[in-house]
Amino acid sequence: MEDFWGKTTKFIQEKISKQNFDTWIKPIKIIAMEDQHVQLAVPNKFFKDWLLDNYTSTIKQSLKAAAGIDVDIDFVLLKNQENISDQRSQIEASRASGNFTAPL
Repeated sequence: MEDFWGKTTKFIQEKISKQNFDTWIKPIKIIAMEDQHVQLAVPNKFFKDWLLDNYTSTIKQSLKAAAGIDVDIDFVLLKNQENISDQRSQIEASRASGNFTAPL
């Protein structure tokens, strides 16, 4: 997953200035990738909103160049990343033990 994001960021670097890359792209972390859907963690809501307004197209085009297919993206707040990881771990543990019930 990190290799995929690294390849994606190389495409982005070709399209934007180093300063903008360091400010807006470098802090992004890929946290999930499933089928044609990618979740990217960002530091805060302002950051998320700014990316949505200014770099969504560039990021999606670069993801497509790296993956060879159109990819949907979701930005999630980095502070929620631990919660997401914990929830995934709990779900996986429940599935493994056979005690998994889907939320309503």
